[in-house]
Amino acid sequence: MSNLDKYSRRTPEPGGASSPALRGVPVSVYAVSLFGGFANLFGCIWLSISMIAVWVFVPLTDVSSLWKFSGEMVQATGRVIDLEGTNYSEGGSDDTPGTPVFAVRYEFTDSRGVAHQGRSYTLGSLHAPGAPVKVEYRADDPEVSRIVNARSAPAPIWVLLVIMIFPTIGVLFLLFGLREGIRRASLLGNGELVRGKLAGKSPTNTRINNRQVYKFEYEFEAHDGSRHIAVARSHEAQRLEDEEFEQILYHPRNPSRSCVVDALPAGVTIGPDGGFRAPHPLHTLGILLPPLILLAVNFIGLMVWLS
Repeated sequence: MSNLDKYSRRTPEPGGASSPALRGVPVSVYAVSLFGGFANLFGCIWLSISMIAVWVFVPLTDVSSLWKFSGEMVQATGRVIDLEGTNYSEGGSDDTPGTPVFAVRYEFTDSRGVAHQGRSYTLGSLHAPGAPVKVEYRADDPEVSRIVNARSAPAPIWVLLVIMIFPTIGVLFLLFGLREGIRRASLLGNGELVRGKLAGKSPTNTRINNRQVYKFEYEFEAHDGSRHIAVARSHEAQRLEDEEFEQILYHPRNPSRSCVVDALPAGVTIGPDGGFRAPHPLHTLGILLPPLILLAVNFIGLMVWLS
């Protein structure tokens, strides 16, 4: 009897029910299983690039008006101090320039007689220096103000909706990848190991690195005698066809939750003692680096935005 066969046989609980016995799994193996896979890799890289654009452009949109001007507002008559051009415009095309956005600096006196200054943005030069303007400000904080019908940032709020399309794509990929990663990680400590035989192989509509991704189906028998199918998708077909019987990891209480060991990310393997072995450190770094970069991008962006 091989070490694997010994490991695969568990002592049932009284009454015959199979109990998943937790095994020691290195943290690095858990992390690689959680964040490994194409969906996680693509999601983290796409989201990191997209979030750089979000943190750069969000402060330029009028999104802060949603909470800055949500309280009780008071109006006053102010005066335009000066008018400055910006590098922003709206509309236009390759042949026709858009309407420029101007920064209007103004001053006003609140109800307590205290003078304040502010800056608003208008589409076109609607106000001349020295002209009177209607200003609205928060009753509890007159420093928060704007010209009536003007913006507090160069870009309108709808620009944010356009910007957010791109990180949303990354979030969807990442959520899908993490869902699969959580399922894999949950099997590492609780799963049962058996052997499965290839029952089907078919090409998918996906290619990775210009290589065809195939869907593999392996039939295996659970320890209660029931038969199930484990599915794996990979562009590295040689990993899943190098043995007549592949190792299958399944949940003893729900055998439909299963994975093929050779399809685990970055070469996670099972040693002769039945314990999981972490992949090469460079492989581990390659898988964990994208989510770490994603965290760093958002942390830096948040700190700059709050400063």
